[in-house]
Amino acid sequence: MRNASDQNNISYKNERNKQERVYVGGSGASDMGFDDRDVQVADELAKEYLAVTRLSTGKSKSIKLVDTYMSGLENTDVDKVKSVMDRKAVDDDSINTLVKIFETYNENGIQYTLEYTTAEGREASPKELDAVSQALYSKTADKAGVKKGYVVPVRGTIMLTYDGQTSPYEMDMDIICYEKDGEWYLGGTVDNGTDTTESAE
Repeated sequence: MRNASDQNNISYKNERNKQERVYVGGSGASDMGFDDRDVQVADELAKEYLAVTRLSTGKSKSIKLVDTYMSGLENTDVDKVKSVMDRKAVDDDSINTLVKIFETYNENGIQYTLEYTTAEGREASPKELDAVSQALYSKTADKAGVKKGYVVPVRGTIMLTYDGQTSPYEMDMDIICYEKDGEWYLGGTVDNGTDTTESAE
């Protein structure tokens, strides 16, 4: 090891055995007494940690996107629905259709309520990423820059009340969110049977 007087040195005193160890900032594996196997194991553990961290981050961001999207639907808030999507890929026809549906509800006095839960999700498969990329950007995931995604299962009930009559509609869909250029977006619903994706509207 280097001399303990080096400025980058950090001394650590083990109170139990009264031994003092010196860890040198910027030291290589040879300085620390690591062999090649130690370095390989450390590298594998670091990669595993980063993979889990990225997945956890994607999960939390995807659930937030889904919650915002569902809140927008429940409150007939088109701007909130659009806020979770990549503005460069928003389907204006789908948004206009959604606006007309909301307007129809309001004009006819139809009360609209939504109750839902999100189940444990999973990392999106390469086929699902390609499907959402083709649907939104007309490109493969690799060419569109879609690096990873997360699928969030949503289960619930839509209640439509009109003239004193309430009609429930069961809701069962898997929503895919994805990361592109460092930002996370809601992409649509996943058809588990065919691995195709369509707009969530």
